[in-house]
Amino acid sequence: RKIEGVNDNRQSSSYSYKPDDTVIIGEVLYKKKVSKTIYLIDDDKLSVVDDEGLAEMGLTPDDALDSRETEECQVCTRKFDNADWIGEPKLTVFNYLPVIPEFANFDISEDGKTIFRGLVRPVMDHQRVFNYSESRKVEESVLAQRKKLMVDNRVAEGYEKEFGDINRDPRAVQLFNGKGADNAKVPFFETGGPTPNTAITEISADMIRNMQLTLGLPNELETIASTKKDSDYRFESRSSMGQVGTFEYYRAHKVALEHTAKVILGAIPKVYDTARKIRIIDESNQSSEVDINAVDQSTGEKINNLLTGKYDVVINMGKDFESRQADANTAILELGSVNPDVVTRNTDIIATNIKAPGMRTVADRERAFLMRQGLIPEEQWTEDEKQKVMMAQQQNQQSDPNALIAEAQVKVAQAEADKVQTQLLVEQAKLEQKQAENQAKAMKEAMDLQLKEQKQQIDELTQLISGAKTLAEIDQMNAQSNELSQQAVLINNTQREI
Repeated sequence: RKIEGVNDNRQSSSYSYKPDDTVIIGEVLYKKKVSKTIYLIDDDKLSVVDDEGLAEMGLTPDDALDSRETEECQVCTRKFDNADWIGEPKLTVFNYLPVIPEFANFDISEDGKTIFRGLVRPVMDHQRVFNYSESRKVEESVLAQRKKLMVDNRVAEGYEKEFGDINRDPRAVQLFNGKGADNAKVPFFETGGPTPNTAITEISADMIRNMQLTLGLPNELETIASTKKDSDYRFESRSSMGQVGTFEYYRAHKVALEHTAKVILGAIPKVYDTARKIRIIDESNQSSEVDINAVDQSTGEKINNLLTGKYDVVINMGKDFESRQADANTAILELGSVNPDVVTRNTDIIATNIKAPGMRTVADRERAFLMRQGLIPEEQWTEDEKQKVMMAQQQNQQSDPNALIAEAQVKVAQAEADKVQTQLLVEQAKLEQKQAENQAKAMKEAMDLQLKEQKQQIDELTQLISGAKTLAEIDQMNAQSNELSQQAVLINNTQREI
């Protein structure tokens, strides 16, 4: 369907002139109540979670200590024009309406009447008088007579045009010789120019002062004048007197800030619903990274689970933070006059509290120096500093440049020593190889000698065996000869007997 625009009259729009083809779309934010179950979990925090949080923790309703039904408001948004709704309602991440009005001096009377008063009305009368006085000063300045030089006409005779154009003539020197100058009886003289109306000037100054007193603003001119004769301490005290003056209606401002924080606080768990690193900044502008919704591998539990627990917001109104930073520096320096080590150990805080270009870099360098010196307690370390220390411990490295140079020199010396040791090992290996070769040669010679000796022994045994064989043959021959001799003797004896 075709979207129709709302009427372009002054009652339905903030301005009256628009082209005829302009289409104005509106959006409405509204709350609706939703029933849900909340559970009390038996952990170290006694967390209260809903069904989604219970699932995130890996638990079931039976694991809860207690549970009950409750109603929660959820903010929805829907667009419209003067004819109909546009689209379907959409659920937002907010539990409170993200529209925070700020009413000055807001209060509710006993009969239920809402009372609030703005900041402009108390100073309207002063502003009217101031506007009148300034307008009168402008009027008198414009209409006041200018400074004139009254000259006898006989003195300027013949030079009337030059004197008439003197304000427009760019020449630095103009010469004249009046024809009747000698006959002039009245010397020239200068009339007075416009003079300020002191009464109106005082009225303007009084109205400015009245508006400053009504609004609680400091008078800068009085502050400058008083500073010349005041000590630094009195000057700081005077300058901080008006810092909360502009919040004469500070209670309404405080309530608005507190409710804004609650709106954001309720939306954060729905936006930051995954594991990530976020950067947080404390009141001294020190930033650090924090893990949220991450799972601890040792326990299996989520770290900084935003779905568990309840949080509240507290706001205190007072001097602005820059003044408190200056007060902190003053206190540190005063304490340093008694104990100089206090200043030495807190140079990063002093530099952080100084609002000047480059001081942030100075503060970071001072904190890094104090970290290397071990002067910052471990409980005050940021997450980045803890990670750097852990990495340094694991890698046995230091971030100090001098330490890095020394470490590099040690590595070079170690490399040279390793080189020399390698050369010694090579020479030792060569020596051992040569010794092994000599041993092998000696062993070979010994084996050759042994073989030679064994061969000689074999030869001797062979000769011995040969000799023994010859002796055996001789003995056999001798035995045979003896036997023959005996037979011959026996035959002879027998023959003799016969």
